[in-house]
Amino acid sequence: MSTKQVSLQAVSNNQYVSADQANPQDVYLVANREVRGPWETFDLEILPEISPNGNRIIALKASNGQYVKWLPSEGNKLSTKSSNMAPEDKFEVIWEGIGVISLKASNGNIVLSSQQTGLVLKAIGDQSGIDSQYFLAPV
Repeated sequence: MSTKQVSLQAVSNNQYVSADQANPQDVYLVANREVRGPWETFDLEILPEISPNGNRIIALKASNGQYVKWLPSEGNKLSTKSSNMAPEDKFEVIWEGIGVISLKASNGNIVLSSQQTGLVLKAIGDQSGIDSQYFLAPV
C-alpha cells in the first residue's frame, strides 16, 4: 500500500475540502476553505484493490488519524469517524482530466459537494459532473 499526502479542492467553488475538527464529535467533510492547512490535508492510501471498472481504490485519512467514510445513517455524509478501515472507507477514483478526480463510494454513488448539500460532501450522486469533481494536489 502506498501513501501520499494530498489536498482536495472542489472544482465547483475552488474551495478546499476540510475535515474541521473544532467539534470532534461532528467532523464532516466540507468544501469551504480558501486556504489549505492541516484540516485540509489527507493521507491518500492507494489500496491493492481494483474496481470492476479498472479504477484504483483508495482510502483517505484525515489529520485526526481517522479514515474518511460515508455514513448511510447520516444522509450519506462523509465524515472522519473510523479508526479501522471498513468498506465504507474505500473509494473508487475516477479520473476526469489531468489532476481532476471524482470519487465513487462503496454504495455505488458519486461524492458530491454543492450549495444544495451545504457544501458537505455526500455520497449521493448518480453521475459525475462539476459538483463531483476535485483537484487532487500533492502537499
